Amino acid sequence: SVNRMTLQAKLTLGTVLLATVIVAVISAVDLGNIMDLQCESALRQANRVADTVVSDVRYLNGHPELPLHEAMASERLAAQLNTELTHSKEISEVAVVDEHDEILADSIAEQRGKQSQPYGDLDALVKKAGWYQKQRVLRSRTANYYQVERKLAPPPIFVRVVVDPAFILESIKPDLKRSARNAILSVIGAICLTFLFSAFAFRPLARLRRQLDLLASGEYEPEKTARKPSNDEVSIMASKVSLLGERLRGAQYEVSDLRGNIDSLLRDLEDAVLIFNRESRLVFASGSVSRFLGRERAALSGESIADIFPLSTNLGFLIAQASETGMMIRNRRIPLESAAEASEPGASVLLSVDLLQAPSGIVTGLLVRL
Repeated sequence: SVNRMTLQAKLTLGTVLLATVIVAVISAVDLGNIMDLQCESALRQANRVADTVVSDVRYLNGHPELPLHEAMASERLAAQLNTELTHSKEISEVAVVDEHDEILADSIAEQRGKQSQPYGDLDALVKKAGWYQKQRVLRSRTANYYQVERKLAPPPIFVRVVVDPAFILESIKPDLKRSARNAILSVIGAICLTFLFSAFAFRPLARLRRQLDLLASGEYEPEKTARKPSNDEVSIMASKVSLLGERLRGAQYEVSDLRGNIDSLLRDLEDAVLIFNRESRLVFASGSVSRFLGRERAALSGESIADIFPLSTNLGFLIAQASETGMMIRNRRIPLESAAEASEPGASVLLSVDLLQAPSGIVTGLLVRL
């Protein structure tokens, strides 16, 4: 799960996601710019065609002796309209219409004499619409045409250059594919660079984590190979952890030596001395314990007070009472009841019980002396 991920894994994943988002945003901006440029190119092309056709229509309309319909039926104009349509990829139709929307001349010969349908303004779409609206128009499955219109008079004549958004989309498809391919390669490259950076940049962090794990388990060992000193924060922290480990190892050796000395001291005592921790478990016992209890001290290690001194015996009852009430006992004579406790009939012991306390007053254990 995510909660169990290491810090290195989280940072790596976060960096990969950040790089992916950045590449995605840059790619989206790039695609939007490509779309804008192609729409502006289509608008320029439509305006050029409209201006060219307007010049031809003005020339033909300059002969008043010919009726308007006959003048617009010129083969020269029809050839010009067809030529403009052929050389313009985004333009689907070029028409000359009268004030009643009747087509006087058209790049598609069959449309002559029919009614022309006005379409949306291409100039407004290109200059005022945002990327979202433009991409909806380009990707629309319905036929939504846009036009550039020029008006001549008298009589009122309109030149309409119709642009098909589907043709614009076809024109930018190669650029879209190239941009998408570059975006995918950029994401893959960003991921690879992120993992390489993670492998090198987070190496001190992994070493620090390993040192802390060894410290927590009590198995710290100094690094066998000396490393070049570094000024980054993680390396400084790792060196401090290493120094702390060295001190802990020294303290561990001192505690081990001290424990050995205490163990030797307790082993040579004639009295039976038993030290219990705050969980009432035996941690130290002198060598003479077996003489009083009939059991080897090695077998008693870790046992509770109740296991060593059962409550059913006088010793067990008094020791348990002293442990619960905090009452100290000094050299109280107690007869040994069981054969395990008494090495000879009628034997008795002098019992002393003391509470072990920290400087703060917290009880840390119990000392029983027989």
